[in-house]
Amino acid sequence: MNAAFQFIGEKAREVHIMNPTQLAEQLVWKPGEERSLGLKEHGRQLLYHGCLRTKYHSQLQLFLLDHVLLFTQIIKIKSKNQAKYKVYRTPIPLEILQVTSSEDARSTQRSRKAQCSHVLVRRTLGFPTWAVESSSNTKASGKFWINFVRLGRNPFNLMLWANTDFEQKEWLNIIHEQQEVIRTQSVIFEPIVFGEGSQKLKVNCAAFFDKGKGVAYGTDDGIYFQKANKEDPVKILALSKVTRIDILEDYQLLIVQSKHQVLSFPWEKLGPGAAHSLAGAESGKRHGHQIGFYSVGKCLGRTLVMLVKLGTRSSTIKVLEPRIERQIGRIDSSLVLTTFHEFYIPIEVTSVYYLKTRMCLGSSQGFQIIDLETLDWQGLLDPIDDSLQFLSKQDGGKAITMYAIEDDLLLCYNDVGIWVDKAGRRLISRDFTMHWEGVPTEFAFEPSFVEIWNIYTGNLMQVIQISNPRPLCAGASLSVAEASASVEGRKQDDMLVMISSENGIFGLRNVLLDLL
Repeated sequence: MNAAFQFIGEKAREVHIMNPTQLAEQLVWKPGEERSLGLKEHGRQLLYHGCLRTKYHSQLQLFLLDHVLLFTQIIKIKSKNQAKYKVYRTPIPLEILQVTSSEDARSTQRSRKAQCSHVLVRRTLGFPTWAVESSSNTKASGKFWINFVRLGRNPFNLMLWANTDFEQKEWLNIIHEQQEVIRTQSVIFEPIVFGEGSQKLKVNCAAFFDKGKGVAYGTDDGIYFQKANKEDPVKILALSKVTRIDILEDYQLLIVQSKHQVLSFPWEKLGPGAAHSLAGAESGKRHGHQIGFYSVGKCLGRTLVMLVKLGTRSSTIKVLEPRIERQIGRIDSSLVLTTFHEFYIPIEVTSVYYLKTRMCLGSSQGFQIIDLETLDWQGLLDPIDDSLQFLSKQDGGKAITMYAIEDDLLLCYNDVGIWVDKAGRRLISRDFTMHWEGVPTEFAFEPSFVEIWNIYTGNLMQVIQISNPRPLCAGASLSVAEASASVEGRKQDDMLVMISSENGIFGLRNVLLDLL
């Protein structure tokens, strides 16, 4: 029976073979919605196509290519073997396609409580994820429905019906097969479970220490240490709503944001080898209150800690520096954070980046460069570069993050990513624009998946579907000296990115380093 089913399925696929170039000529787009699907590219394949019904019983013609799924309506028959196809909904790249079905719903009902409104999404391009079931699913009537969900930017779900169980399974199988092909061909990062003990915590932030052999977790009730992957985390600080941790091992400092205050603690009293007893905020030193966020980095050859206090359309920034404090009459000394600068700027700062001699501030108005010696500031982008004007004419100009790579800058906005030189001019050698598939809140994380791009070619390389991913920390040590080390000088384990999700805490490991 299985052999017969496989034979019938293969014959059905043979019948539906069509030339992608021919399909490109037959597509009709709504005005202003045209987009390049690369249908004429070498090696492009049309894997399957056929009709499914809408809830109003009208027919849609679907085309599954090796990289995208198309929904169309037949609008004009030119001859017996040729037609025009009007694009019905935005095409869905297979990397950001989720598919659920009546069979998934039946399986879920058998394995979960009836009141739970989730559906297990099978064989996604990353973790198996629990996706919230749409209201249309709960009201679905009839058998053999398939719900197609476009994740990321401009999301939608479209529920269609097959005529038979065989037809439904054929669509599901070939879609999942091609998604698996894409996943195996594009693996750059692979997910790994970080540790059973950490799964018991609701983690807000984290930081590696001791060259990645240990990790500190920030939670709503304090800070926990986990020295080895198999050990359970141990609570060492009782603090409320910890949202960020930095461990400066070079300076033996632990820096923490708890609610809206920033505290520092001596690392030698908390780290490996210390006699741990539960401590509280009183054991640390407070450096500011009503702080929106803080940042740690290196500029002007100094290690700096910047505290950002947000006002109404303005920010007050306090810059601290670790220094040795020697007390009169005492032989020993202690490391403290002293004020290096404090200044006001009439913009709402949302992020801070460190260059060799200047600082860069991100805001809803874009990126601003500030000289810490003179406190002069200006926009990063060259105002007379016409190729950058589109950033000021649309909402895509909201700054999210920036990376200084070699002598150039990669600027990531809420819609796009571009390269510029340090004078703020568009980089001629890399003049492409990366258009994000998702709506990233941090790079490159959005509520339903993680995007992995090749920043030197502008190509999307991998998508990992996972529910509500959030980066916790990256690298094996947050020592400032090691964090700036080149990739060539780092070990494979250094490339671990720790993330949290609805499924728990995971690591993303760079598998390409296995080939080095």
